[in-house]
Amino acid sequence: PLGDNNFDDAPQHPNPKKRQSSQQNRNISNSCSVPVESLREKGLPSPLCDLVANMLDCTNATLKGEDSYQSMSDVRSDLRLMLNNPNTFLRDLDMTKLSTTGTQFIEKTMFGRNVELSTIKDAYRRSISGECGLVTISGMSGTGKSLLANEFGKFVSADGGIFLSGKFDQLQQGKPFSALASALDQYCGILLHEGMASTKEKVASQLRSVLGKETYHLTKIIPNLATILGSALPVLNHSEDCINAQKRWADAASIAAVNQLLFAAGPLSHKNFFFLGCAREKDSATKWSPCVDILVAGGIHVKLDCMDEYTLNTMVSETLCLSPRLTRPLSNVMYHKTKGNPLFVSQLMRSLNKEGLLRPSLSRRRWEWDTMKIRSRRLPDDVAIFLTNSLGELPDKVQRALFVLSCFGASSESAFVESQGLDRNILKNLEIAVAEGFVDKINDQYRFAHDRIQEASYNSIPAHRRCVIHFKYGIELSSLLIGNEDVIASVLFTAVNQLNLGGPPAVQDKSHYITAAQLNLRAGKKAME
Repeated sequence: PLGDNNFDDAPQHPNPKKRQSSQQNRNISNSCSVPVESLREKGLPSPLCDLVANMLDCTNATLKGEDSYQSMSDVRSDLRLMLNNPNTFLRDLDMTKLSTTGTQFIEKTMFGRNVELSTIKDAYRRSISGECGLVTISGMSGTGKSLLANEFGKFVSADGGIFLSGKFDQLQQGKPFSALASALDQYCGILLHEGMASTKEKVASQLRSVLGKETYHLTKIIPNLATILGSALPVLNHSEDCINAQKRWADAASIAAVNQLLFAAGPLSHKNFFFLGCAREKDSATKWSPCVDILVAGGIHVKLDCMDEYTLNTMVSETLCLSPRLTRPLSNVMYHKTKGNPLFVSQLMRSLNKEGLLRPSLSRRRWEWDTMKIRSRRLPDDVAIFLTNSLGELPDKVQRALFVLSCFGASSESAFVESQGLDRNILKNLEIAVAEGFVDKINDQYRFAHDRIQEASYNSIPAHRRCVIHFKYGIELSSLLIGNEDVIASVLFTAVNQLNLGGPPAVQDKSHYITAAQLNLRAGKKAME
């Protein structure tokens, strides 16, 4: 078995190969003098070949520095990593591809949240028997609240439940219940795919009986419900349903609805409903808003802090597919610069890659970095300022496209953005933002990779100019509504929302006062239909 013997105690090779200068050793210490091409020719993975070569070089006293093995326990740890996680530590990286794509491969993966995840899972299991149906996740921006919620969602789906999600949007405050309606619309869509025609009449009758006259109003905000009622497709009975919502911009009506679902009219055991909410805290002294505070009091509160140095090193190690002992110097520098904020760490890695301070090496077949230059780089303490600075490095047209997208909320359908003619070549510029990691493109929808990125893009324009731009977009969208009573409600509500975000100070033509008033009246009547 592998022991803890130090390599200094091992017998020396009679003719050790001469290496480069000590400074060169420190820079390319993983370039082993022992040839291992014969091992590669036999199909052995490069990480395993490098491990063997490094062991021989250390025994020959020809390899020194941070990359060298100090004892057999280091070797044993690396072998265990390869055995336990071969997809990360035993695979050959396509360095040619990485030299082109860079850190675009960085995935949104959760690290160091197993305790918190177990807490949520336990609460979910208890909710089936009616003990608790509510968990709230809080933490500062970038600490991974959404990642934790999505990881829990995978567990719910694997356990036979249904995980639904909705997001309260800062720029969609004119649409109460938007997040809940989105989640319930997802649910109805799932039921449509799972329905059986043999029971459609029975289910449609039950829905109309329960909802009564309110059916029509609900179908206006839950389109798939109208499809269920119209085609009479059945609703299947599931063991447990879970809704996840981000509550920072939650409206009081939505919070009241959640309270009603959770705590009113009978025990939770008759409802099979579990609610998981995420809310941002500005700092450790921040208090919940009154409507959220009422909701939190009735459930379990999970608080997320930034990562410790060990967890950060795990994140960097698995991201770069290198042993933790090799990435520890880099992680140490990054920890002191980011204070362990996961969002800050991932964005900093992308930035270092763009600057060439974190780069793939074709000769070494692994990632390498310049620790001294990274340590000397000056960074702001706040991730928001860092993101703002990073956005400022993008081409002006891309910054403009991101601002346009941010004016309509956290996400927008590509067809909507393009069809409105709000900006020429906007989709082309948004694709550049996707490549840079600022925006995700999912099912033909552009979505900011994080709330902070949306806020940084939105705040890149002074408030007084934003008002004018919002009003301009509202007027442009309103031109689609003139004499068109069949236009979809979402366009009407979007136009009115843009006009109202602009407000009276943005009016430059007096006739626009009448336009804004008429459209608000029309939207109000539409909402009450």
